[in-house]
Amino acid sequence: MGNITRYFLNGAAGAGGEQPWLAYNQGGYEMDSVAVSADYVYQTGWTSGSTFSVVQFDHDGNVNWQRDVNLGATNERTFAQVDSSQNCIVVCASDAFITSISPSGSINWSRQLGRSFSSSGVDSFKWDAANNRGYLNYAGTGSFEMVYFTGSPPTVQFARYLGTSGACGGIDYDTSGNSYSVATWNGSPDRAVVRKHDTSGNLSWAKTFEASGVSGDVRPYSCAWSDNGTLFIGVQHNNDKPILMWNNASNGNMTYRYRYDIPSAYTYPLLRMDNDENRLYCAWPAADKKVYFTKHTNSGSLQWQNVLSGTTNLASNENGFAQYGDFIYFSAKAINYGNSVLLKVPKDGSGQGTYGSFTYATDSSTYGSNTSGNIALNGTTWSASSATRSWSNQGASSASASGTITLYEKS
Repeated sequence: MGNITRYFLNGAAGAGGEQPWLAYNQGGYEMDSVAVSADYVYQTGWTSGSTFSVVQFDHDGNVNWQRDVNLGATNERTFAQVDSSQNCIVVCASDAFITSISPSGSINWSRQLGRSFSSSGVDSFKWDAANNRGYLNYAGTGSFEMVYFTGSPPTVQFARYLGTSGACGGIDYDTSGNSYSVATWNGSPDRAVVRKHDTSGNLSWAKTFEASGVSGDVRPYSCAWSDNGTLFIGVQHNNDKPILMWNNASNGNMTYRYRYDIPSAYTYPLLRMDNDENRLYCAWPAADKKVYFTKHTNSGSLQWQNVLSGTTNLASNENGFAQYGDFIYFSAKAINYGNSVLLKVPKDGSGQGTYGSFTYATDSSTYGSNTSGNIALNGTTWSASSATRSWSNQGASSASASGTITLYEKS
């Protein structure tokens, strides 16, 4: 288990007097996921072999407990969410074990998807605590799919095919339970595909997006649904600037897009929507030992821009960024392994200073040339089209209309 040091940050306190803080976990390995409830902050990550670690903090950053969990799986990455009872629901990437851990640290139940997996495994996981249902995207052998399940322990309701050659990205849901999945289709160049399903598994729409006139693969990494009917998509553009897209959630059509010209081109955006304030938060881990944080209005206007700097590059996953109450949370592992960081900062961007080997500060650099702030409009032609392949509403893969997926109990 890791040796965790908590630093209080500067800046205004949130509701109830909560202070921003940064926790540095030495020996915490790949702690790259965070989930937040009313009383607890959970950080999870792969430790070694078939073991993953869970740390529970209170909202002041004090460690309540740490525990390692060994399910006999090769985890590599974890994805954490919380349910209505403040249990931490953890999905292990490579073997898709879904495990519920109680606020006291005991295991409530554990299940595994009855599917064979490729090396990439699960890429995104969301849990709708209010309605006790979950959504995940994963890459299985020969295809990649999304799964919808309900209950605790969960029962799979359906799985739907997303593609054959490519990779999964983020998943999110709306208040009606409709799911939004993003994925990459391999090609020359790669294309982004977005699909919407209802809670019966029916396909509402499917769209592909690609750039012309610019080299480099387009890979959607994260998505966030807004209750104003917008679906935000964060796109990694290999050898070019990352892209933030606005799409109409009712039909999938792209409204507009921005390119964020941060110093390191090969960057994947992580998105979280605060529907109480209709504001979008983005985390942009880069290859210059920095993570860039931005806050946007629904129309894309930049409200603030901060940067977390360290002594090594930081990497996270689609569940490594969270928003709860007056704060946003970011969990990341160090690329050189062995250490990780958990950052809690107010939604107004305050809470700045130097803490150990990390500095969190306002970034006043201009990463674009347009007059609307630090976000540069993309001058490249983008096209949105209906999916060109035959989409099946049945089965878990393109080859089978009767494929079933079950969850097996893991003791």
